[in-house]
Amino acid sequence: MKPQHCSVIVIGAGESGIAVGCQLKSKLGVTDFRIFDRQGGIGGAWYINGYPGVACDIPALFFSYSFAPNYVWTSLFPPGQEIQQYLASVASKFSLEDNIELNTEVGEAQWLPESAEWEVRITRLVPFAGDLSEAERQRRIAQHGRAGVYLEDEVVRAKVLITCAGELVEPNAWPAEVPGIDAFRGEVMHSARWRDDVELADKNVVVVGTGCTSAQLVPALLETSSSSKAASSSSSSSSGDITTEKKRGPKHVTQLMRTAPWYMARTTPPPAWFHRLVTAIQLIPGLGRLFRLLLFLYAESTWLNVGLGTLGVTRRRRFQASLLAHLRNVVPARYHAMLTPTFGVGCKRIIVDDGWLDCLSLQDRFELTTRPLVSIGERSVVLGPSPASETGPGGDDEKGGTASSSSGNPSTVITQPADVIVLANGFETSTYLHRLTIRNGAGQSLHDVWRAQGGPGAYLSTAVHGFPNYFMVLGPNAVSGHSSAILASENVAGYALTHFVSKVLRGEARTVDVRGDAERRYTADVQRRSVDKVWQGCRGGYIAESGWNSSICP
Repeated sequence: MKPQHCSVIVIGAGESGIAVGCQLKSKLGVTDFRIFDRQGGIGGAWYINGYPGVACDIPALFFSYSFAPNYVWTSLFPPGQEIQQYLASVASKFSLEDNIELNTEVGEAQWLPESAEWEVRITRLVPFAGDLSEAERQRRIAQHGRAGVYLEDEVVRAKVLITCAGELVEPNAWPAEVPGIDAFRGEVMHSARWRDDVELADKNVVVVGTGCTSAQLVPALLETSSSSKAASSSSSSSSGDITTEKKRGPKHVTQLMRTAPWYMARTTPPPAWFHRLVTAIQLIPGLGRLFRLLLFLYAESTWLNVGLGTLGVTRRRRFQASLLAHLRNVVPARYHAMLTPTFGVGCKRIIVDDGWLDCLSLQDRFELTTRPLVSIGERSVVLGPSPASETGPGGDDEKGGTASSSSGNPSTVITQPADVIVLANGFETSTYLHRLTIRNGAGQSLHDVWRAQGGPGAYLSTAVHGFPNYFMVLGPNAVSGHSSAILASENVAGYALTHFVSKVLRGEARTVDVRGDAERRYTADVQRRSVDKVWQGCRGGYIAESGWNSSICP
């Protein structure tokens, strides 16, 4: 198979890949690069996540590139489709359509020392087959053969390889320890692979998980969030001869929770006020950049809450007290103990609430339970006894009541009717570069290197020793739990392109490789600085069970 050639190969057409492509053209004047993405559309996680209620959970004025700012949003926290449309518009503005190749999966990349190139093997997919999860692909292959997913293989070589794959790629699979799913006669889907063809009207829906996704999904299903109310109002109005019939919601929603997260009320300005602000930003030069700066400074100030020293503990307890006061003002008393987290705020991602807490008052249509999922029946789920776990108002050193479920005797097993099961159990975030093997000149894979050192890591989240001319955007420890991911993408992309990629493409250097001692020092420093943060109080959030932090920048 004769290889094709280009200057740069970029893997991923989400917010990071778009940032790289735009800056390759605008900063370096490079046009012969190729961006591969297995999905059928541009936007990464914002393209693939189409569940009801999906939205930006930080102010959108701070969720756009500095080189392509957008100050004209429909709301302070716009729906996901609007974010995806913004990303697609930026790609169009910088004429990236000719560089982006969708429905194309990268399987393996090999460094060739003799020619100082990366050889990348790609596979063309059946249109939109890349939108499927791994489990869905395997089912399609079992039914239709390999041709039901894969078309043809190609080989491409480039001087530089940049991965922009992101973490929110592969949805977590069905929990293997829960039997009976094969006998279930209803519908099962993951929130990240939402199916509009699944009928929810008058159905009993079970939602597994209480993370950020479910906090948006459940209110939209029950129509308690501001975004779902706005959508209902819009759909009930008519324009000319066009009318839209409002869909009926589920008969009942049961949500399964293992541990209570921290919830913060979303501050949403009235639409009229927000529209006046947008108009003022359009008319007054520099006002938009001022608001971005103020939002940035506010976000950075919350960093003071994560330390384990006197300042961090004091600020965190004060913040936790305000969050618990809001919780108890809004939520029925029977849920107070259950929803009091056992860890300090910041240990896991805080959830910005836009109606989920209101759902807890809909006693006839919604129930939250800590009962574990034991097994699945044909049209039901079997839930075990509620765990008698201690809860407390702050997680640092205080304890409180006992968690319980409102459904029957908490010490017995119960059977709950279920027509639809929605997995909102997150993504496989412990492994970077899913389904992608990257090998150095000695044939050693990047995953093997990471396993040997205890977990994923990279110098400034960008480069790994022994893998020349290879860079990552939003790699290990690239993001924070308090700020904008687009800001992080743009910063890392600009750093790598300006200081290193440009030297290779201009012939000033044949290869660029970070020194091993520098990378080891940096990785060790990241792990050392992670020890005195609130994240160490819980596992399964930012910190792996082994104690390794590959997710967040300390």
